Amino acid sequence: MLFRTVAGETLAITQTTHAWVSGQLARAWGNDLTGAVEPREAVCLAAEQHDIGWLNREPEPSLNIEAGRPRSFLELPPETHLGEIWSQAGHMALLTNRYAALLVSMHGTNLYGRFRGDPTAANGLAQPFLESQDAFQAKLIASLRDDPNYASYVAEDVLRRNQRLVALWDRLSLDICRGLSQPDQIEKVPFAAADQPLTIAPVNNDPDRFTIDPWPFSQDHVNLIFEGRVLSERFTDEATLNAGLANAPWRSIGVRLNPAE
Repeated sequence: MLFRTVAGETLAITQTTHAWVSGQLARAWGNDLTGAVEPREAVCLAAEQHDIGWLNREPEPSLNIEAGRPRSFLELPPETHLGEIWSQAGHMALLTNRYAALLVSMHGTNLYGRFRGDPTAANGLAQPFLESQDAFQAKLIASLRDDPNYASYVAEDVLRRNQRLVALWDRLSLDICRGLSQPDQIEKVPFAAADQPLTIAPVNNDPDRFTIDPWPFSQDHVNLIFEGRVLSERFTDEATLNAGLANAPWRSIGVRLNPAE
């Protein structure tokens, strides 16, 4: 779960909602500067489902007792991140599409790849997680290589580019959903000719308007929509938290992206 606070109002936004925004960005992405995304539908699906592992966690989130609200996704322990969420994410995506499942798994191993070779990292959970996901990915790649619809897309450079795009849309979505207040420059974005930086910046302190530079989308502007629940009280225990979330009013947010002037 993540949070957006605007004008004193705090919205609780699920990880799966944030992933939906990633999918909206992915489907709008693409022009002469960025080059094509291929296989487009499977990559867009991976962007939209990259946090599918949170489906079983978000309905009953754990409580940050000091804040009086659900824990954010950054506040959960490795046992939750790796044992419950990322270890299952690729398998859950596999119910829909192999290539998307491969990218979802690669997104998880990219997040924890800095721990390779360290048996103590993440309370000793990182290395077993990475090894199990490596095996899962290898099996999927072997299967996809034998499929004429996907064989050309499992070359290492193509897979790595698509994994980086999913990570990029993830970051942009987090900026947007949380109501970015300062420009965020993202280095080494995979464009058609070469990697280059991309900057997202709020417009006139408006949390619902952003510029993107250089412009990576096929249309001259992009409209996004997502929603969350308004948190109007502090919670003292998880039973009250879950009941409060279930009854909290919904709020939808419309965001507009434009090129920088």
